[in-house]
Amino acid sequence: MLDPVDDHAHAMPAPRESRLLLQLSLLLWLLGLPGVWSMAWTVGQRLHGSTLPPWMLPVIGGLQSSLLLAAAVFFGAWVAPRIGLGAPLLSAWLNGQRMRPLLLALWLPAMGGGVLGAAWMVSLAQLVPDVLMASDPVQTLPLWTKLLYGGISEELLLRWGVMNMLLFALWRLLQPHGGVPRAWLVAVAVLLAALFCALSSLPSAMALLGSLKPQVLHLVLWGNTVFGLLVGYIYWRYGLEAAIVAHMLALALSHGLA
Repeated sequence: MLDPVDDHAHAMPAPRESRLLLQLSLLLWLLGLPGVWSMAWTVGQRLHGSTLPPWMLPVIGGLQSSLLLAAAVFFGAWVAPRIGLGAPLLSAWLNGQRMRPLLLALWLPAMGGGVLGAAWMVSLAQLVPDVLMASDPVQTLPLWTKLLYGGISEELLLRWGVMNMLLFALWRLLQPHGGVPRAWLVAVAVLLAALFCALSSLPSAMALLGSLKPQVLHLVLWGNTVFGLLVGYIYWRYGLEAAIVAHMLALALSHGLA
């Protein structure tokens, strides 16, 4: 974790800090855009019964998701240093600092998290009937959409956006004297973000499948919550880039197997 910034002592960020915050936000937004548009196109093309032209639903969905992503990355970038979280590799690059030591420190947790995440997905697939796994909405997505949206955009929205804001709110409310957020506060934020991730998967699942059977509902909620706990922990301990790599690797390794 990074050392948290005293928000009371830095009510107005310095010009250089403001510039770096905007640069980081713009960079993260650009990284997340391919994923949100890929998902918007995939979901929009599979919706049935709409009177709108086929191209309009993906465009509307993509614009809405792009605005949501912009809000998530900006507020996440503003909140992260105040609660000791961050994107260490990208921040070092923007600051002109050496990245090699960070890469050496992050690659093993990221790789290990990806392998564990893939093992969870594959193991879960073995516990349910094949016909049920075939109806899992994640399995109907192309690999490139999985990697771009699930691996990058979802981490920006849910860990960088939702988890950061949840932890910031808990920190301000339950730890008013500041300091490093207590571990149990972070654990609560990780859990809530994982649950939010699971619940936020349901609309896309319904759009792709038309309806959700109870078994599919349980599969989506249980699978996403456990995986969200794993990636949330990696984000907390090692940063955003490690969480993104772990998520993308888990999806890549489990593709076609789960």
